[in-house]
Amino acid sequence: MDLLFTQALWVLGLLSDERLPEEVGIRGLEAGLDSEMFRMLACLTPSEVFEAHRLFEHILEAQRMPVLSRSEAAHIYAKNISSQILSGVLPPQDGANLLWDASIRVNDPSFHDLDTFIYAASELQSRPEDAEFFSREIIKEARDWVIPEEGRRK
Repeated sequence: MDLLFTQALWVLGLLSDERLPEEVGIRGLEAGLDSEMFRMLACLTPSEVFEAHRLFEHILEAQRMPVLSRSEAAHIYAKNISSQILSGVLPPQDGANLLWDASIRVNDPSFHDLDTFIYAASELQSRPEDAEFFSREIIKEARDWVIPEEGRRK
């Protein structure tokens, strides 16, 4: 279980409090992260889900997870989505659309870190005849997110 990625989803509003008992509580226990907070979260009933937010914050604190800003969460999400694009799990256009949505969720007009993906996704919609070109550009940008500059082949 990647708790940092899960937190990034939550910060961006891509993981609702209603899903925390299963996505964090149960999956955390399955991954061997056995603690009272994980057990309490996993056992929440639908009528108790209002407690999920507080329990998840306690879990993050107990696991010494950093408090993520929305832009930091978007970076973590972008690396994960980029990896999925590069591995072929996600088609480039689908990945770029997900990152476009994440950029909007940052809710900061000065945040432009995912603009290459947004531009390519936008152009793919309006210029389907150039899909191959924009898909290659999305893959190239995804590579930049996943492979540090010093590790890239020239």
